[in-house]
Amino acid sequence: MVTWQRQLLYAVMFLLAVWSMIYGVVSLALMTPQGRRWRQRRFWRRVSGELGYSRAARYPLEVPFSVDFRPGYTIRMPSRTSYPPGIGPDLTRKDFIAMVGPRTFVSALCFSAEHRHLLAERSAHIALENLRNHGMRIYEEPAPSTMAGEPAVRYVFSLSDRGRVIEWKFKRDGWLFAVGIQCHEPDPEAEDRALRCLQTWQWSDPPEGYSPMSVTTTRDGAPLPAPQSDP
Repeated sequence: MVTWQRQLLYAVMFLLAVWSMIYGVVSLALMTPQGRRWRQRRFWRRVSGELGYSRAARYPLEVPFSVDFRPGYTIRMPSRTSYPPGIGPDLTRKDFIAMVGPRTFVSALCFSAEHRHLLAERSAHIALENLRNHGMRIYEEPAPSTMAGEPAVRYVFSLSDRGRVIEWKFKRDGWLFAVGIQCHEPDPEAEDRALRCLQTWQWSDPPEGYSPMSVTTTRDGAPLPAPQSDP
């Protein structure tokens, strides 16, 4: 091998060694607590930018009446929703999820017609029992509350080692709703902002031909039990 080829090979090997050393040092740094916090901050900054988050509730979100006459409403949030309202395979209508703080979100959904026979309190206890079975901690048991101008039950459970979820269950025209504030780490300011945003919830006027009893069968065509409302 001529001299210049040998020198080129040594140079390439040296650069590969330097690159491997730098990569190893950076990888180790990212595994430290400081590195994990840096990655988390970077992730949340990206999510915040994608959703257009700001502290002011400047985004009006509209959830229209569904084809099966599930109630619609409008609400103002500090960010865009990460997905449009839509009915999923399990027939649950996922209404929105919006950012209200650096690591805090608000979401809402409307359950399928098959849940109309459930009282909100009963649904809350079923949810908490499932959470316990999956090892989640329950911070607050269901208690009377209000949400969107309707009687509701409120409960709180763990989201992570430091986070928590504040959730409400309530009914509107027999339809069961769930609203939650997901806090990935303690942030009282974001929780207060979320509560203020939820106070902007306004139910929409029903469309022509609307009736709370418009849906009377399950997805399989079986008759639905009569819907119940919390006292």
